[in-house]
Amino acid sequence: MAPRPEVAAFLDGPGRALAFPDPPPEIGTAECAELLTRLRAPRPALPPTRSLWQVRDKAIEGPGGALTLRIYASGPPGGVGAAPGHGGGRPLLVYLHGGGWVMGDLAMHDATCRALAALADCVVLSVDYRLAPEHPHPAALDDTLAALAWARANAAALGVDATRIAVGGSSAGGNLAAAVALRMRDEAARAPARATAAPAPPPLAAQLLLYPVLDSRMATASITEFGAGHLLDRAQLAFYWDAYAPLATVDRTAPQLSPAHAATLAGLPPAVVLSAEHDPLRDEAEQYAARLRGDGVRVELRRARGQIHGFLALFQGDPEVERLLARVAADLVRLLG
Repeated sequence: MAPRPEVAAFLDGPGRALAFPDPPPEIGTAECAELLTRLRAPRPALPPTRSLWQVRDKAIEGPGGALTLRIYASGPPGGVGAAPGHGGGRPLLVYLHGGGWVMGDLAMHDATCRALAALADCVVLSVDYRLAPEHPHPAALDDTLAALAWARANAAALGVDATRIAVGGSSAGGNLAAAVALRMRDEAARAPARATAAPAPPPLAAQLLLYPVLDSRMATASITEFGAGHLLDRAQLAFYWDAYAPLATVDRTAPQLSPAHAATLAGLPPAVVLSAEHDPLRDEAEQYAARLRGDGVRVELRRARGQIHGFLALFQGDPEVERLLARVAADLVRLLG
């Protein structure tokens, strides 16, 4: 299937202005600093796409200093999303933005977070994690875990049900979400018996992986097919990996960097996985979904026909994108109960 007409028009027009230099600069050079400055330049503020009961920022103490969270609440405690017997708390989605671990911010994914909060009738907690290359792995992962721990400790004040917390994100944020799910599963398995100790925190209830990056090998057929001319290209992916996970200091095959390398996915929370047909990352998302299902994890997999990587942010407000967001939100609601 060819790209949707509006996608093709974007690639032939505005998308060209977003193209990376070919080849990308080496990490740490003056050219790299100039590129990062351009990528991180503030974008014009867009009007809110949806009105919510509450949208507010909260600064907490993170591993690297102040960590900003943006809280989106669809309504006061109680309501449609509240589970009987759980104090009227809504589900919570801890959301990690995309941007190759080197760019992106709370504003960039504001529309997506508003949509998920409204459509899933939940609270969304968007995390402004530290960026590479100034803060390489595991900084972003540590910030995510700190945000999750804060959310659990403050569940009552947030009006959420601590037993229905999901983690999710798009692109690099999807990588962080999958990595957090793996880390929490493994830590729970290693924990000693808690006969007299305080009870362990409840496991994650779901994971939401929106066109995630999951495999540092970059060897799938979709990377070969769509690795040039589709906004996100192979050289750009390699730049992101070099910035986030320098080969000299980390093992990129570790599951907390490349979740696709995990020996087993059994015991992970149920997942909603969204891929885009013309995305270099399509195959690793769909292969991960197949592995989850094969290891006994419930999975809702959707492929966005005719779309490219990052389409949720690029084409916000498009009726087809809105319909797909509604389906993804409904999938998440089913998993959260």
